[in-house]
Amino acid sequence: MDKKRNKMLASGAACLSLTLLFSLDTLVNTHVFPLFYSFAPQAKDAATIVGALTLFAIAGIAMRRPFPFISLKMALSFACAAAAGLGCIILGALWESALITFAGAVLLSVGGRTVVPLFACFTLVRLDYLRAYTVLLAALVAQYPLAFAVGLLPEHIVFAYVLAAPFASLLLAHAGGASTMLRTRGRQRLGDLSIANPRSFIPLSHIVFLTFAFFNLATGCALTYLADGGIPQNAEFSILPLAALLVAATAGRRLDGDALVKLSCLLILCGFLVVPLAGLPNNAARGLSLSSPWLFAAGSTCFTFVFYLVLSEIGRRNRFGSVPLFAIGYGVSRIGFEVGALVGHLMNSSADAAVIASVALSFLFASYGILLLGKVSFRTLIEDVRPVSETDTDDRVAIERELSEQCERAIERYGLTPRESEIVKLLAQGRSIAIIQEKLFVSKNTVKTHVKNIYMKLDVHSQQELIDRIRTLP
Repeated sequence: MDKKRNKMLASGAACLSLTLLFSLDTLVNTHVFPLFYSFAPQAKDAATIVGALTLFAIAGIAMRRPFPFISLKMALSFACAAAAGLGCIILGALWESALITFAGAVLLSVGGRTVVPLFACFTLVRLDYLRAYTVLLAALVAQYPLAFAVGLLPEHIVFAYVLAAPFASLLLAHAGGASTMLRTRGRQRLGDLSIANPRSFIPLSHIVFLTFAFFNLATGCALTYLADGGIPQNAEFSILPLAALLVAATAGRRLDGDALVKLSCLLILCGFLVVPLAGLPNNAARGLSLSSPWLFAAGSTCFTFVFYLVLSEIGRRNRFGSVPLFAIGYGVSRIGFEVGALVGHLMNSSADAAVIASVALSFLFASYGILLLGKVSFRTLIEDVRPVSETDTDDRVAIERELSEQCERAIERYGLTPRESEIVKLLAQGRSIAIIQEKLFVSKNTVKTHVKNIYMKLDVHSQQELIDRIRTLP
């Protein structure tokens, strides 16, 4: 009974934490960023790019350090930076200072949209798939009425909410078990662990990251196309697909990630197809064209659901690699968002530009649905990730330490160069030439040349002979 109660409490805390985060994102876009649209419209776009670069930096640093890298204290520090950013934006808007406003937008983006959501996502990693599915849907649906209700309040209360929401979300995530998932300390760098367990990590070249960026293009369009003074069009009706999915989930019927991506692609495609109707003389057609932001928002929100669901499921199978995975996923999504925002601005410039852009993007999304959608199976992607347990990592550390010592003996005995030393260690771990090439950022021919020289120095003729030679060195 206590175990069931704890699971219910963890699910509730995770749902509330994510609801606050999602509603915070909406209110920042509708009430904070429009404050400086008239005198510093580029500050939002620049802050988004800086936030994406920060996420990539976090992923790079995390790969060079043992798990977990982030903590509650670190996340609270970033939330403080977001609070300072909000203060700078308000002051910058009062004084119409582009410099102060830009600094505030960057602090808000980096502070509230990097480590804070990364930490909160670990509440999902702790839940099983069915609970995570329901919690995510409930949070995405609940954020609509919450953001709408808060948006009706006086401006200073809205700002107070934006100020307090990151801290409240983090504390709820902590209560939901995020800190528990981050408590275990790894004993080796994630970069080394990824080399030893290549099937447990998603490579950066995987098409899934391009998919994240591609679909978030619609999110950028939804927030900028037909925006009035930097304030996005109301898109309350975009709640309907999510509400239907939530009702179905409570009845025990759930769509898998691949079906949800197809639904998202269909909604976004419809959004682009109705844009040209604005040029028709029929009032009904022009009215229908105004539904495009709703369709963009509905499609992008459905994909947001898939995005969090897929990342949490992969993180559940490999908790040690979840921090860089989440960071890269968020980063490429932000880049896609920014491209979509630029497209939205272009569509706002003239009716002809809107038609041309919508036709081009309709073609792109249709092509994606026909040519690539069948090749990106999120279920297969998740199943292909080899689970990594704490016992696995401890045992592998001992084995790799012994192998590293044997490699050092071989390097010293056979007089290998520094580059050859790097390559021989990877060869001894069973890594292929392609993986070595990607790891060391060198060409395939360069790796082959070094491998040939290593084989000559060690007097072996294959990788297996090299491994046997190194392991049996006295």
